[in-house]
Amino acid sequence: MAYKKKGSRASLEAGAALGGVLLAAASLQTGAATRGAGLALALLCSSALAAYMSKNFARTGRAWPHGVLAGFGLVLSGGYVSALSGL
Repeated sequence: MAYKKKGSRASLEAGAALGGVLLAAASLQTGAATRGAGLALALLCSSALAAYMSKNFARTGRAWPHGVLAGFGLVLSGGYVSALSGL
């Protein structure tokens, strides 16, 4: 959306890279031997998203997209920590 609105190529590249890493994390989670590595990779991505969007939310005060995506990142990070602790 940021790319379409402002022509931000960096936003498009970052979104594509994060999506690719999350696809790799999902494929790692399908195997029993690599499930922990997939969860850890997904935790890293969701934590990075939460940190980046929280910083932007604090700077701009805009709920969309910064506040909402920061919240999603925090919730997902909590879920991944919970899943990792159950291994």
